[in-house]
Amino acid sequence: MTENHKFNLAGTRDHLAADRTILANERTLLAYLRLSLTLFVAGISLLKFFDSVILTIIGIIFLPLAVVSGITGVRRYRRCGKFLMTLKEEKSETVSSTPWRTTTGRERPGEEADPSGPA
Repeated sequence: MTENHKFNLAGTRDHLAADRTILANERTLLAYLRLSLTLFVAGISLLKFFDSVILTIIGIIFLPLAVVSGITGVRRYRRCGKFLMTLKEEKSETVSSTPWRTTTGRERPGEEADPSGPA
C-alpha cells in the first residue's frame, strides 16, 4: 500500500469516527426521551389507577422528573452537537492548511514538488 493510500484511509477513519460519534449522540438523546416518556406514563398511571397515598406521591414526583429528564437530554444533545461542529470546523481548517495534498500524493512532507505536474 502506498503512502498516498495511507493518507486517504486515515481521513476515512476520522470521518467514520465522527459519524459514529454523531450517531451515539442521537442514541443518547433517544434514551433520554425514552426515559422521559416512561416516567410520564408511569406517573400518570400511578395517579389514575391507584388510590394509595404513597403511589399518588410517587406519581406526582415522576411527572416533573419526566420533564427534567427530557429537557436534560435535549440540552446534552445540542451541547454535544455544537461541540462536534466546532471539532469539524477545526478539522477542516487543519486539513486545508496542510502543506501537502493527500489526494494526488504530491508535495508530501520531505518530498519536492514534481514540476511536470500530476502523473
